[in-house]
Amino acid sequence: MFFSRDEIRDIFISIAAMTIIFAYPNLLVSLPAAFVIIVVSFFLRQIAQKIVAMRYGVKAFFKIWPFGTIIG
Repeated sequence: MFFSRDEIRDIFISIAAMTIIFAYPNLLVSLPAAFVIIVVSFFLRQIAQKIVAMRYGVKAFFKIWPFGTIIG
């Protein structure tokens, strides 16, 4: 399983953005819990997609959608 440098950067940016979005009203209180939940769920989802794609012989990669991130 291989993640490119750009893919890793996009994943980290997405995790940071989603953490802030979901912890917004009470950033200081909710930030740690939101971070843990998003890292576990989002990163595991990306790994699962890579594994399934490799199993079927297809390339899968993550690319951030900047407009969607801004809208969030």
